[in-house]
Amino acid sequence: MDWKFHYGELVNKVKYQLHAKGLDVITAIYDYYQSFDIDGSGQLDKVEFENFLRKVGMFLTTQELTVVFKHFDLNQDKQIHYKEFVEALRADFPDKRVAVVRYAFQSLDRSGAGALSLADLVANFRAAAHPRVKLREKQEDRVLAEFEAGLSLRADGDVVSEAAFLEFYADVSACLPAEKDEYFVDMVLDTWGLVSTQRVSELEDILYEKVRQRTHGADDEGKTAARVFRHFDKDESGSVSFEEFNQVLEAYG
Repeated sequence: MDWKFHYGELVNKVKYQLHAKGLDVITAIYDYYQSFDIDGSGQLDKVEFENFLRKVGMFLTTQELTVVFKHFDLNQDKQIHYKEFVEALRADFPDKRVAVVRYAFQSLDRSGAGALSLADLVANFRAAAHPRVKLREKQEDRVLAEFEAGLSLRADGDVVSEAAFLEFYADVSACLPAEKDEYFVDMVLDTWGLVSTQRVSELEDILYEKVRQRTHGADDEGKTAARVFRHFDKDESGSVSFEEFNQVLEAYG
């Protein structure tokens, strides 16, 4: 048995079980985790940790438990502190997930200041679009409260830097197994009302093709697009509003 490889599978199973239990931000597990600290040491020994894993639905062989315990016990003191448990799960933050979080932050940070207001983020977070709410697994207000509590832990007062935003979503990612990449991406995009860069590229290709189909004779695509643009620029300002741009798209089908 390749235990190094098998360890990755076991950690992924822990994430799967945490997600199945309704956990969406790893930092929210503190009270639950500490409830298994029978001797009040602030840490879990091997027996306590095994009881914790069983409670979340993981039943390991003796050898599997030894492997997992050793890897989660970062300082090798034969105890697993809450922070060690959290950091072990947060260690793997896939590039695909990091990329969509950066895209979300940069889309929200329209001024390019590199920081956002916690209050504004909470106000603009679309909890109703969260998959837990869509599937009726959680109420909208609970998802919003969990989001605010989790992000507050990473914020500096009311200031949320890009690094803090990434740290929060690493906490979210820690509760999602590897096979939930698309779930994570859709969750981030939907709760911030964003469209993926891939979809934007697809729409650009569709629009270009629509322009090409309407280009005839000596015209080129640029002249065709400019003519349509001028038609919808009612106030001749040299720019079109969101509503006017929507009319352009409708005109192109």
